[in-house]
Amino acid sequence: MQFKNIKSLLAWAFQIECSAGIKIATYGEQTGAGFGAMSMEDQRYQAAMVLAKVGRLCVEERAALWALHLQRDTEMIYLAGVIGGRFGLTTNQALIRKWATGCGVPTCRQVAALHGVGRTRANEYEQKYVMQLELLATKAYATIEEQCRELLACRNELTMISA
Repeated sequence: MQFKNIKSLLAWAFQIECSAGIKIATYGEQTGAGFGAMSMEDQRYQAAMVLAKVGRLCVEERAALWALHLQRDTEMIYLAGVIGGRFGLTTNQALIRKWATGCGVPTCRQVAALHGVGRTRANEYEQKYVMQLELLATKAYATIEEQCRELLACRNELTMISA
């Protein structure tokens, strides 16, 4: 089982952990094409191992990964409270949701109108806020990537070449 990068590994682990296995008639549980002889149970164990590493991260980094991959409100609310900011929790939570999902409101114009500031200031605020979120996610990805080297395809190819 190999993955191209750490983001694909974590996306797979969150998907396996948070979704039930598919059972089809008498064929049993379905496994993905790239998993060879791994049963669904083996995949769940592997996903649990990866998510255990996520669980050992500091709380903010862990919340950033959960917000990115599962897009649940609980982590977004937590991050909004931890990171803070001058425009309040509601605006911060909306910015985190926009960062995690890649779409949504508020736009800089809406933030500016809501808080009575200029669009430039609202845009700067959003950029700084997203930069803090990206920093948390980048640190978390780097830590997990270091711990899960053997599951990443590029690392495995390098190991096979040098052996």
